[in-house]
Amino acid sequence: MIRSKSTLPESKRTKPLFFWTFFGLLFFLLSFVALTAASMIKVPETKSMLKVFAFESLEYYRVYRTWPRKIDDFTQNPHGMTFIYSKALLNNDSWGHPWIYEPFDPSRGFGVARSLGRDGRVGGSGLDRDIELRFSPNPGTN
Repeated sequence: MIRSKSTLPESKRTKPLFFWTFFGLLFFLLSFVALTAASMIKVPETKSMLKVFAFESLEYYRVYRTWPRKIDDFTQNPHGMTFIYSKALLNNDSWGHPWIYEPFDPSRGFGVARSLGRDGRVGGSGLDRDIELRFSPNPGTN
């Protein structure tokens, strides 16, 4: 004898489907929230790193009376001084993208340390927006 239909009532057959659908959606939602929160933490972390670049640029200028031309100058310079001790900080931002460092330029009155944000591309909005910090020998003037 072959059974072609389940002997279970309709309500008992749909409960497992509802159960797995509900928990699948819940898992997706929680994963999305966790990933978004992790990216949101990277914004203040990146801003802190940019402040280190600005501060150490000023310190470099104070010591050498010239501005660092590139990021490597913070560790490779005439006197072998190390201005930034973390190699991880020198290499990439919080999202793993290279920093953009523009030395102080007297004609524009500031230098720039920049992260291209989560997407690693110029522009963007939200977590993808660029994060920039300008610095000058006279803080508060840029």
